[in-house]
Amino acid sequence: MRDGNGFFQKIFTKGTPQCAIACAFVGVLVALLLLWAGVWRTLLVTALVAVGAFIGGVKDKKAFLGSLMDRFEKR
Repeated sequence: MRDGNGFFQKIFTKGTPQCAIACAFVGVLVALLLLWAGVWRTLLVTALVAVGAFIGGVKDKKAFLGSLMDRFEKR
């Protein structure tokens, strides 16, 4: 039986063939979305996906945004 955790770990590890295939697949999806929906709709979908990932993936949102703002203020 195949170890599922090892496979998914390789998908998110830069430099592995699994990561290259996953990134290529994402690139194809973005290209198809650009061709089908257009640039502005694709940007809207991308922004909404980023907001959803932020809401679902960041545990302490206030601290994350504070550290992000600190990075921009130092420059």
